[in-house]
Amino acid sequence: MKSFSLRRGLAVGFLVLLTLLLGLGAAVWLLGRDYAVRYLQRTVREQLTKNSGLVLAPFTVELSPWRDFPHVTASLGHLSLTDTSHHRAVPVLQVGHADLRLELVDLWHRQVHVTRLEIHDADFRQYVDSTGHSWGLRGKKARRPGEGKDPLLNFNLDSIVVYNFHMVTRNDYSHSTLAGHVQHARLTGGIRQGALRLSGVLDGYLEQLANRSGTLLAHEPVRVWLNYRYAFKARRGEFWRTRATLNSDTISIAGTHTVAADQPTGTFLNLQFSGSQPLVAVLHAALPPRLRPYLTGATSPSHARIVYTISGLSGPTVRPHTVLTFGLQNASLAWPDSSRRINRWDLQGTYDNGPAHNLRTASVTLDHCRIYSPVGQLNATFVLRNFLRPYVDGHLRGRTELPELATVISPGLWRARQGIADLDVQLRGLIPPLGDQMLARTQKSLSVRGTIELRGAAFSLPARHVNVSEVNVRIGLRDSLWRLTNASGVFDGMRFKAAATTTYLLTYLTGQHPSTAITGKFEVDELHLDRLRALGNTPTQRVLA
Repeated sequence: MKSFSLRRGLAVGFLVLLTLLLGLGAAVWLLGRDYAVRYLQRTVREQLTKNSGLVLAPFTVELSPWRDFPHVTASLGHLSLTDTSHHRAVPVLQVGHADLRLELVDLWHRQVHVTRLEIHDADFRQYVDSTGHSWGLRGKKARRPGEGKDPLLNFNLDSIVVYNFHMVTRNDYSHSTLAGHVQHARLTGGIRQGALRLSGVLDGYLEQLANRSGTLLAHEPVRVWLNYRYAFKARRGEFWRTRATLNSDTISIAGTHTVAADQPTGTFLNLQFSGSQPLVAVLHAALPPRLRPYLTGATSPSHARIVYTISGLSGPTVRPHTVLTFGLQNASLAWPDSSRRINRWDLQGTYDNGPAHNLRTASVTLDHCRIYSPVGQLNATFVLRNFLRPYVDGHLRGRTELPELATVISPGLWRARQGIADLDVQLRGLIPPLGDQMLARTQKSLSVRGTIELRGAAFSLPARHVNVSEVNVRIGLRDSLWRLTNASGVFDGMRFKAAATTTYLLTYLTGQHPSTAITGKFEVDELHLDRLRALGNTPTQRVLA
């Protein structure tokens, strides 16, 4: 009986002690929670806005000891950061909700030690106006010259999880836009020995990549396998063993970005992207904007090997040096019009934005271009300079089928059905603009010199509604002056033989020149005067096929 009373007394005593401890713990927690909330709010505000011109709107902080016991979870809500530089308020960061797992002991010692971070519904924006003024997370904080400082703390983040993160960088000075959306990211990271390290996987979309020449990519799904480190003292970030999917191909990413400590703004870049990309996308990026309509409707199953490098200073008003090398073997390219096609194509080329890093100094060089056909091969070398007014210096030599030649010389102005062409031609001068006949007539003509020999050629000229077939001819080219030797064939139903000298013959028949002059000897089996009169009519507005 005494034993039972003793056990009951001990149990009651234990319950009373436990109740007192829980009550004391609850009281300490309630008192400490308010202190911790105020401390976290003050710390976040100081870290984000100190000497920067950034304004942090009121936000909420809630602490919970139960969600990740024995750790404390701090939930931050409705974070909104605005850059007030240059007398203008621009929202640069908004976070709907963020959960931070904290070490309680460190919090009591006025230290914030985060071991897990989860972010929901974030929006980051960076903007440069047409005068070069910029707004972003840096605000108006002056850049400190020289080396950076190592962080005072070392820590590990076991998990960084991001849901629904939007990013937009828009530069009205350089007319460029980069917009992306991370649907889900799962990373690990931390700071050790003065360096931040991040690794993990991000899934989302590249919503828009555009520059002065137009939109290069839009609504492309992207997955990134990230490995990144940032050395605070050197102020240098580095990507290594990083890969990304783009256009359903995998691109390797490597290189560095370093703060330009001797400049008020800007970063020195040394980045390289390498891998494979769809042929049409590569051609669209490498060609001058004036030539991109040639690719309208073009499709290809082929992929090009690329190496894209970005180097030099990059900032709100400064563009870096960019070089894109690309190569392909046994590629094919086709348009909706079945007469325009390339069945087998080898190509090696380089795009370079030039010494001024803009469209005026940009160039593309085709060192090796070979088009194969059952009758032989056509070799070409081209240099295109000045993407605002493209100037070509090229050489075509070899044998090919006429439909494939029509994809290289004045595509869309004539449609070839069959035939064989042997040619040795030099091209030099400004490329005629598409769809602007007035500009084409005022612009100095493209110089074309050499020889072309056609056998069994059949083609049409849409601007004049003319069909030509069974053509055999040797043509000596000296710019607009053509010498036709041993010419024969059927011209719009009229069988002919000729030996003649012409000026502006092709440009007249394609609607690019108002007149032509022809002198020589002609034989015609049957003369259709109505068709000859029709050739003098105003040409049909030409539309690129």
